[in-house]
Amino acid sequence: MINADEVAELCYERFRRLPRRGKPESGREWSLLAAVLRITRSPNCDSVEMEVVSLGTGTKCIGKAAMSPAGDVLNDSHAEVIARRGCIRYLIQELHGAVSGRCNSLFRQVDQKGKWRLQPGVSFLLFTSHTPCGDGSIIPMTDSESQPCPPVTSVSSCEETDGGEKLKRKAEEPGERGKFKLHRLEEKETKEEETGQFEFRTYPTETPDEDVSVPAAVTELRPGDSADVSPSRVRDVHRTGAKCVPGGPVDPLHPGPRYHSTGVLRVKPGRGEPTLSLSCSDKLARWGVLGFQGALLSHYLEESLYFSTVVVGKCPYSQKVMDRALVTRCSHVSGLPDGFSVCSPLLLQSSLEFPFSQNQTELQHRAGRISPCGAGQFVVLLENALLNR
Repeated sequence: MINADEVAELCYERFRRLPRRGKPESGREWSLLAAVLRITRSPNCDSVEMEVVSLGTGTKCIGKAAMSPAGDVLNDSHAEVIARRGCIRYLIQELHGAVSGRCNSLFRQVDQKGKWRLQPGVSFLLFTSHTPCGDGSIIPMTDSESQPCPPVTSVSSCEETDGGEKLKRKAEEPGERGKFKLHRLEEKETKEEETGQFEFRTYPTETPDEDVSVPAAVTELRPGDSADVSPSRVRDVHRTGAKCVPGGPVDPLHPGPRYHSTGVLRVKPGRGEPTLSLSCSDKLARWGVLGFQGALLSHYLEESLYFSTVVVGKCPYSQKVMDRALVTRCSHVSGLPDGFSVCSPLLLQSSLEFPFSQNQTELQHRAGRISPCGAGQFVVLLENALLNR
């Protein structure tokens, strides 16, 4: 049985043992961590051996204008993507060892010529210190929780066209006694009151029928969408910076729990410029169908590789939301070629928090004293696979 706290502590300890260079500066920077672990079960299943094979941190993504047609620029440096990229490198090294005749390789040959598969009892686990950006981060909040930033009343489409600059400038205008004031969109609220469509209305609290799954459904998150808390206590949702894919469904931007649409594809926020990189939630969902091994290894493996378990560190978390983001959205996929399937990984959460996470320092970050760690760090732990060659 996998223990989530043991997984988290193993990853954090591996991170602590790395050299100081490239790590976030304590008290001034934050980052997210992700890792891939190799799980080896003994034949009698009495013991489980865990080994970190790839680990990385990062929160950055380049804008679409910086992408290279030659493919020689890394587009996405979020921690989950870096960890998966390092794991692919590890797998290629292991496959090379198997082809070279190394008896303790991760792979074994099968009857089909030129094809390989994992040794019996071997699987892979993905750990991430925070819920993946995008759909997996749209988590209902209870009465006891509050947004780290002021509540949003409503946003009209015309205010979206200028990228929010007008609202930003208005919010930054000094008020009385030199304090900053929040723009309340009072005119917008007045019109809604006059038409009887004021946004802060009572929402239905019935829980959707969980026996009926509408794959990739585009829905607004309502109080009944979380099985983890009492529907009557849901007053808002944790927001994600990932934007809906252009040309598709959009967020309604209503106040409270109906700010986001759920089950939709999203692109990651860049540093000012829009990106073309899908959110980590979307990528994890894709890996749950196509596998995480990549196109090159697919030519040599008999079947795709899937994460049997996904462990999330201490952070805002919802089991139902994670299942929706990583599994349910793809449950309708059928007619896959041999070697592919829709994977339903075991979803676990640890009670241990990453020391350099945003959660721990978000208040300082809002005050301007904490910033994301510079560039995404690419740290691959190959455990003698590279050192011995």
